[in-house]
Amino acid sequence: MISSFIPPSELITVSCSLMSKLRSFGAGSCPSDFGCMLETMCQWKKGGDVLELIYSWLQPCLVPEPANNRRAGPVVRFAEPVVSNPQLALRFLEFLMHQTSCRIALLEHNRSGLHRIANCLKAAQEFIEKRVAGNSPLSDPLTDEVLLTAFQRHLRMEVLLHVEEKTTNELLREVEDVLSWTEVHVISAFKTDSRPSRRVHRLVKPGNCTMTEATLDADALSQAVSLSQTLCEGSSSSVQDSSSSSAASVNPRTLFAKSVIESLIEFGINLFNIGICDHELTSRFGDISISLLQLEIGITFLPSVTQLACAMNRAMNTDEAADEGIGHYDSIGRNVLKEILNAFSSRMVAAGTRQQQAEKVLSEVKSSLEEAILSYFEQSQDVENNSDGVNCFMESILATVFHGLQIAIEKESVFEPWTSFKNLPPLPSLLLHAVFGKLHVARRFLSQFEILITSSGEKSLGSLSCYVHLLYVIISSADVSKFKELNVCTEALAVHLRDFTLPEDTVEDSPLRVQLSASRDLIGQCTAKLNP
Repeated sequence: MISSFIPPSELITVSCSLMSKLRSFGAGSCPSDFGCMLETMCQWKKGGDVLELIYSWLQPCLVPEPANNRRAGPVVRFAEPVVSNPQLALRFLEFLMHQTSCRIALLEHNRSGLHRIANCLKAAQEFIEKRVAGNSPLSDPLTDEVLLTAFQRHLRMEVLLHVEEKTTNELLREVEDVLSWTEVHVISAFKTDSRPSRRVHRLVKPGNCTMTEATLDADALSQAVSLSQTLCEGSSSSVQDSSSSSAASVNPRTLFAKSVIESLIEFGINLFNIGICDHELTSRFGDISISLLQLEIGITFLPSVTQLACAMNRAMNTDEAADEGIGHYDSIGRNVLKEILNAFSSRMVAAGTRQQQAEKVLSEVKSSLEEAILSYFEQSQDVENNSDGVNCFMESILATVFHGLQIAIEKESVFEPWTSFKNLPPLPSLLLHAVFGKLHVARRFLSQFEILITSSGEKSLGSLSCYVHLLYVIISSADVSKFKELNVCTEALAVHLRDFTLPEDTVEDSPLRVQLSASRDLIGQCTAKLNP
């Protein structure tokens, strides 16, 4: 590395041989082999030569020259032939983008070369389409891993180039195009029916909203460039790394398509984390998330989609989102969260492996899902005239909790009441733990619970039993002095259970009479706990 601080004229021998040495590395070379040479070339402002080498290794396989453009007849060539080497080209590119000194030097002196490579990498999408449409991998060197890595590097380079140039709107349009392409050409690999794709065209902002130039101040720009180093790094693992325990039975084509989608989701998470988003982009990610969860294998996307929902709702809590009008985003975050709850709930009631798989995934995303729910309610406090939307989502949470409790109660002939949230079935436990983590969220939950109990209409014994079990576990777990709604709910439930009558021909020791008697005893315990 000492040579990187010495002018090339003083190191004629080294400077003349560096490019030759870089060309000689094989596909299996690692950064410890070539890293110092790349840094030296960038320090000498020879980064353009390195980018030209990278392009020459990528271009033959990603953007091959049409045969009719090649000269006919004998041509005298003095340049040494270039062999396609995309694996090494992508390793070189990753090092240059990750190493701060190299990245800064290239962005300052060789921006056109970076744009050229970014455009070349974009061509990988065409080959991904072919791979997803076919049943077998493409021929070497365009392996699944090369295509996936090229796709990831393209996304990352777009961020680096557009953020540096403060052309964020161009970046947003580029990402929206990639999202549309993914929905049409990649997600289609999972669809076995004939239903058309739900969304193809770019969304238009509602009302009189117009697209304004998205700009970043100096601090935000610095942060974006710094954080963009992490873009796609977490997804840089090979296609094989994304396989689950059941991967052996999964079609390799489907597994590859899943890796592409998850790379895009992780890219979206990073975009939201560094504040690069608008209503259109958020809508597109929201639509794709819902489409993924509605697939037969939607459970496998729950971890990444939950993290995306968390990042989306976190981004809505920023001052920038508030300035734009946070109400535009509210329904997007709510709909994605509702679909996540539906995906979990529908699988929790299933027996066997589907339930076990859902419970395992739920344990993996517990903290992200809790944060996403609380972030939604935090930002919803700032939304004017949005009580209907927030109440709608709380009703979904309440329904999901009841569904889980009712299934658990029905499975047990003799049922002992729950005494804490942690003893509940996994999904209701997570939701109640999240809801009662914030006082204002808990009060909104109890308000919806109160409306449900006090509403007119006949209520079944099963519903009343589920209500009283939920009320009992809340009273046993929460600080009851903070929630006046608990008294109202308890009194209303006591009246319902007191007035509930069974058919006259119901035998004395029937399950219904046992359930009614147990529910009345439990509501009495609730009253005693509230009024010691």
